[in-house]
Amino acid sequence: MFKRLLLGAALSICATAQASEKTFEIVYQGAYSPDFEVFLPDWKLTVEVTVNDLNNDGSYSQGELSRLKVDELEYRGSCSAVDCVENFNWTAGSLPAFTATYRRQTYWGGDLMYEQRNTLVAGVDYHLYAWSYTSGIQSDFTWQWTDATTTTVTDISPVPEPAQYGMFAAGIAGIAALARRRRA
Repeated sequence: MFKRLLLGAALSICATAQASEKTFEIVYQGAYSPDFEVFLPDWKLTVEVTVNDLNNDGSYSQGELSRLKVDELEYRGSCSAVDCVENFNWTAGSLPAFTATYRRQTYWGGDLMYEQRNTLVAGVDYHLYAWSYTSGIQSDFTWQWTDATTTTVTDISPVPEPAQYGMFAAGIAGIAALARRRRA
């Protein structure tokens, strides 16, 4: 009886197990600036991505992306008026492919005062556009990926606390004690 109960508990734990979220830091280093016609080796763009492989197929799709953060853009699973990820696809062993946009408009007294748009097409380019309607000053910069651009992907997911394993062990011990008590 004890073995059956223990096996049943183990099977129920396995059945309810889910893939866990993973967070990655993606750093793009070096880009070509068509605005200044020069390669900038020190240029760096850091993207933080949180994904969950819900179907356990080893790749991540748009529906498995729960967070993407880069500069002002912070996408949290669905597009808003400010942040949006139009597409996302990432297979293990490759680099993620996605298009993300950030758009913010600032109003004062009902008048549009400032607008900013950032667009990131991973592996292609990063574009920043800002316009002040009051001063007429505009900024329009593009950084493009080249063969010299390096990309590093680091898993920065939190490691489970030892207390979680202790709680799991205590639960199994409790089930075992209950089974032993019922058998006696």
